[in-house]
Amino acid sequence: MKNDNKTTNFRPENAQKYFRQFSETNIKFLRHIAKTIFEELETAPYELDVLGLEVYNISFFDSRTTLEPYDKTARLITKVGQDFRFCFNASSKSVDTLVYLISMEIVNKKNFHFFYKELNKFIENHLTEEETTFNNDKIILNNKSCSVPPDTMESEFCGAMYKLGKIDQLVEWYDIAEHIEGERPPKQESHQTQRPKDLERYHSAMRRVNERARECFGINELFTYKKRYFTRTK
Repeated sequence: MKNDNKTTNFRPENAQKYFRQFSETNIKFLRHIAKTIFEELETAPYELDVLGLEVYNISFFDSRTTLEPYDKTARLITKVGQDFRFCFNASSKSVDTLVYLISMEIVNKKNFHFFYKELNKFIENHLTEEETTFNNDKIILNNKSCSVPPDTMESEFCGAMYKLGKIDQLVEWYDIAEHIEGERPPKQESHQTQRPKDLERYHSAMRRVNERARECFGINELFTYKKRYFTRTK
């Protein structure tokens, strides 16, 4: 499909009214999809005009959440994509109860970024979300706490992530290294495929913290990693 160069007809005030038609579940679902698209566009090694995207493990990072039937998800994405003129068609299929494969083409990045900005603004203004904090080697959520061993990479990793990024904000691993080690590591050469040792340490620490958060709060993934970037989900 050729790129669509037409600008969306929405203005910020109209976009905010538009999102009111959707349930909270669908809004969170759209946010998860939009975040994945945003990450793909931001971290691609080259300029992307049209993006074919497959999204895996759409579970809102919470095993207790039941998604809408997968046949509805493609229609939902197609609707908002057409209305905001960033995607004209999407298809999806179910792999299991918590995993969906969704394919789409992003035909106008400017329109998508407008949609993503307004969606996040709507969520910030209208939805009350649970958010974790980190203090004194403890992750806290709704008056429940989850201890992280002090003076460990897990504690250092949490301190960096809560200092450097908000919910759903991409934090490059180089920034985490600079925060923890006090200096920025050299950039990895394009031909290098093996993860640097520091990155592997942070990734291992993330997995251990996720295991603790899963046991304490029932959160599937408190932190995620993709293409050099870590993200906090709550």
